[in-house]
Amino acid sequence: MKRKQSNWSFRQYVESILRDEKNSVELQNGEDVRVALAFPNYYPLGISNLGYQTVYRLFNEIPGVRCERIFVYEPPLGYFARTLESQRQLNEFDIVAFSLCYEVDTLNLFRILENGRIPLLTRDREGNEPLVIVGGVITFLNPLPLAPFVDVFLLGEGEELISSFVNVYRECKSHGFSRHQCLSRLAAHENFFVPSISPKTHRKLKVHHVNVRAHRPAFSPIITPRGHFGEMFLVEVGRGCSRRCRFCAASYIFQTYRSNEITSLKQTIQAKAPSERITIGLVGSALADYPALPQLCRWLLQNNYRFSFSSFRLDKLTPEILQYLENSQIQTVTGAPEAGTERLRRIIGKPLSDFQLYEVVEAFAATRIPRLKLYFLIGLPSEEDADIEGIIVTVKNIHRILLTSGATKKQLRVSINAFIPKPFTPFQWAPMDMEKNIIRKRRYIERELRQLKEVTVASKSLRGELLQTLITLGDERVGLALLESYRYQKNIFKLLPGYGVDSSSLLYQPREFGYPFPWDIIDYPIPKDKLWRDFVAV
Repeated sequence: MKRKQSNWSFRQYVESILRDEKNSVELQNGEDVRVALAFPNYYPLGISNLGYQTVYRLFNEIPGVRCERIFVYEPPLGYFARTLESQRQLNEFDIVAFSLCYEVDTLNLFRILENGRIPLLTRDREGNEPLVIVGGVITFLNPLPLAPFVDVFLLGEGEELISSFVNVYRECKSHGFSRHQCLSRLAAHENFFVPSISPKTHRKLKVHHVNVRAHRPAFSPIITPRGHFGEMFLVEVGRGCSRRCRFCAASYIFQTYRSNEITSLKQTIQAKAPSERITIGLVGSALADYPALPQLCRWLLQNNYRFSFSSFRLDKLTPEILQYLENSQIQTVTGAPEAGTERLRRIIGKPLSDFQLYEVVEAFAATRIPRLKLYFLIGLPSEEDADIEGIIVTVKNIHRILLTSGATKKQLRVSINAFIPKPFTPFQWAPMDMEKNIIRKRRYIERELRQLKEVTVASKSLRGELLQTLITLGDERVGLALLESYRYQKNIFKLLPGYGVDSSSLLYQPREFGYPFPWDIIDYPIPKDKLWRDFVAV
């Protein structure tokens, strides 16, 4: 009786979600390939992820493919692993595909597979089990910690990879190939990493990039008020970044900056956005570098669209752009000085001067936008005590400008996060700062800023940052330790020595040029020796 009641509750929950959605994707019947597309986190986050929505659309645009969605469901429905559309169990599908954007969501990948009655380890899966595939930005960086659990990694951007994968899989299925034969076929593709078939020394894997102008701009086909950003239509303005900030993976893994034509963006918004009352979320890691951004903002306002974007490069935040944001009734402007001094900003590749920063703050203060949010990193390579003091001085100066120059009352939110070395960047050889130092610096900054009115200082969970760094830098051994930690609720740092991993060395020791990174199996977008020379130079 209790089980029936739970199933009824899940149906009610799913029906309420689907009722709230405006979904332009048509699912096919009579399909020969069934895909369950999982986002390893809660629905509001997943449905607000443009990559996840794009993959959902791309799968369903292929004739004969039916792709349904699954998320981590909130208590008391957390043990369910059924899709929204048909409420089928995961093990009823041919493919279980994960769109993975955040390292710490690996734990939720375990949870979804376990609840879906799919063996967590690839070696335990039999011929009738679904293939477990993973794509997303994490696979561009370091897929090795996930290798024991994933049948196939799709390395690169999905617009062309997804159809390539389906073609190979469909051929295998039509010929009645065994699981091993199918994986062998997939392993022959230069953009597919099959851990059980491809030895690490076999060949360099390549990350696939597309010409974005050869495709329709990525957009969100599903709009819902339950999204993390509310009822918002997302559209991708550009992809990649040419700035080469030395700590930021987006500057390197996506190669060159590629933007969509403004005409194509306008057509996509007019054709796909449900109504003019919907907010348009402009997406891009280098949005400030889009040459037609002022024209696009002006067009959106003229056509009665509100618009929004996330973090924006501060030296490009002109009074004109701020005025457009104010007219769009945006509530928060977000930027990332990253460091507290000009010296350290130059070292990390973000040469924003104090004059430029304060000039932008003065322009912001003249608007009616109520909140300014700033991101800073601590523990950066070459950081000195003066750089920590610089964060405090910078925030106090900004606070004073907002108090004395503002037309309206302003709130200042400051986020202090730990530097994490990222693959394929010059700073991949740098260590993370010691845990005790991160705690000390955060406490000092919080104490010094505590008395400032309308200033809020926040940080990510240090445990989460340490776990993220482990997964970012680790290999299969870290993944297996993570699985044991998940299964038995044990501290992963206490488990790592049993897998031959010295976590202190992995996190806190600087590395030399010849250090064997797990991600060396992937062809570097920028030659490794060039990254090293850049690292040594600073």
